[in-house]
Amino acid sequence: MNYANLKILGITLPIGHIDKYHDDGFVESILKHSLKLNKKYGKTNSDCDIKACKRAVGTSYRVCINHRIFYYHIFYVKQPIESANIFVRAHEETHALNAFEQLDTLAEKLLEEQRVKINFKEIDESEVIANLGSLYALYARGIPQSEIEWLYTMYGNDDSGTTAKRIYKQFELPRKRFFLF
Repeated sequence: MNYANLKILGITLPIGHIDKYHDDGFVESILKHSLKLNKKYGKTNSDCDIKACKRAVGTSYRVCINHRIFYYHIFYVKQPIESANIFVRAHEETHALNAFEQLDTLAEKLLEEQRVKINFKEIDESEVIANLGSLYALYARGIPQSEIEWLYTMYGNDDSGTTAKRIYKQFELPRKRFFLF
């Protein structure tokens, strides 16, 4: 059985129906790397959304045959600050986790480590899910709230980012309080 090591999320798990997972790491350009993978897998360049590739700072790349994913790659462009790299990488790793149909693993970590109880089966939007993975990774590393807000302004300030932040706060369980007498 093949395994994926999602380093930023801190998750290693079997990938089941997918033959191979590749974290290609930091690349010079999303477009150039996508075109390189197109050539490697015999796909036409029309399969690559050039406008989206030029804007993207991270992406996932799938090789599918008859609706089955055979190969799954993630890659990203190095950002100027480490917290932004964490944000982008966790986002792409969460997309991979979704493709592996293993979001329950992230839900368990959110509950155990951050007391946030999220049922990913109730969330239809993959970008909201990926943004929740980014929030998990940022909070797990103790990134200050002000920096997280700034990161969402720079990298995730759209409806999916706003929705992810709202869901995270909405399903945060109260902290246990202890009283000493």
